[in-house]
Amino acid sequence: MTAVRLTPTVWQVGGADGPAATDGYDANLYLVWDGRCGMLIDAGTGRGARRWLDNIVEVTGDLRAVEAVLITHYHADHAGGAQRAAGALFSVLGSERTVAALLAADEEATSLARARRAGVYPDDYRLVACPSARAVHGPVGVGSLLFDVRPAPGHCDGHIVVELHEPGGVSLFTGDVVFPGGTVSVQPLPDCRLSDYADTVARLAERPVDAIFPGHGPVELDADRCRASLRSAADAFGRLRLPPNFIS
Repeated sequence: MTAVRLTPTVWQVGGADGPAATDGYDANLYLVWDGRCGMLIDAGTGRGARRWLDNIVEVTGDLRAVEAVLITHYHADHAGGAQRAAGALFSVLGSERTVAALLAADEEATSLARARRAGVYPDDYRLVACPSARAVHGPVGVGSLLFDVRPAPGHCDGHIVVELHEPGGVSLFTGDVVFPGGTVSVQPLPDCRLSDYADTVARLAERPVDAIFPGHGPVELDADRCRASLRSAADAFGRLRLPPNFIS
C-alpha cells in the first residue's frame, strides 16, 4: 500500500492493481498536489477507501490539505467512494447528472444494478448516497492548481473530463472516455451514446494535451503519443467506425 508519484504534481493513490492498488474493483484514483493543497480525481468504489485515504496521508501528511474530489462520472468504480471522501471532509464535485445520482444513490441511472446482475460487482455491493455532493460548473482552483472541467458525454451521461493547466503543459484526466493508444470504453448500457461519444472525442482531439491520466490502465506522459491517441480515436469515429474497445 503506497502512493506512486507520476509527475511533480500528480500521484496515483488508488486503483485495481499495481503498487497503489486499493481494491480490485476500483478505478484509478489520482491526487493532484502542489505541496500545500490537493484535489482528488475520482473516489473508487468505496471498498478500498481506508487504503486510499492512507495513501493520501502518505503524500500530504494531513487529509485536511485535500480540498475536494472531482468525480468524472457516476459509475460505481469511480463514484462509489464519494461518501467516504465526504466523510474525510472533502468537497464532492461532479456534473449535475453525477450529483443527482449520488444524492439518490440511484443504482438504475448509474447502471450499477445492471452491472451487479451481470457479475461485474459483488452481490452485496451497494451505492452509498452522498448528501453533500454538489455540481461544478467551469474552472476549479485549488491552491496554485487550476482545473478546467469539460463535459464529455458518450461513455455515459454526465461524464466530464478534467484538464490540469501547469507551466509544463496540460494534463487530461479522461475517466473512461479515452485511453492511451486511442481505445475507448463502449458498453451495452442505456446511456452509452455513440454519436455523443464521437463528438466528445473529436473535441478532445483538438486540445493541446501533453499527458493522459485514464480511469484504468497505465498513464501516458509523452505529448506526441497523447495527441496521436486522441487523433486515432477521433479518426475512427469520423469514419463511422468504432475505435478499439478498452473492454475486451
